[in-house]
Amino acid sequence: MVDTITEATVAAMRSIYCHSFATLALSFWDFLMTLGDEVRYIWPMNKRHTFKWLYIFHRHFLLVVQISSQIAFPMSPAVSSPTSYNCRTVLAVMMILVECANFTLEFILAYRVFALFGRRPWVLRLLGCLILGEIICCMPTSFSSVKSYAGGILFQLSPDVNIQMAFTTVVHSTLISLTVANLRAMELPLFSW
Repeated sequence: MVDTITEATVAAMRSIYCHSFATLALSFWDFLMTLGDEVRYIWPMNKRHTFKWLYIFHRHFLLVVQISSQIAFPMSPAVSSPTSYNCRTVLAVMMILVECANFTLEFILAYRVFALFGRRPWVLRLLGCLILGEIICCMPTSFSSVKSYAGGILFQLSPDVNIQMAFTTVVHSTLISLTVANLRAMELPLFSW
């Protein structure tokens, strides 16, 4: 059986590639623009500080992964003659990296909110429970998506993804709401433009 690629599939693949390249350009620009602040504030931190390693992972490792997936990976032999195993492996690795990126960002933001609230235990417990719930919801979604993967760049996500998306929305909304509430209580401007 010969698989046919429709115009819609080609358009979707082109759109994914263009958006990915634009994201890479924006990430690299952000990296260059904020490198001075990173050197000033992050590099002098103690090597044992968890926040420092979360930041370095989120900023440097993920940028290298993004560059390699946009430039080096398309030139690899696995792409020119993909097997079902290669495709599932790439999908699993990408899903793990996306979830790690999401959770490192959430931990960094949760740490910031925790500090904004004067390290109050209720903030730590609230955010910890929400993020843990999201992690627990993420696992079945990821496993079922990889398990049901039939091949190709476009595929149907697991129905469990709605539960994870709801948890992610709650976590992000809580982080934003607590930050805004704290800034309003301190009567600081939300934006310094």
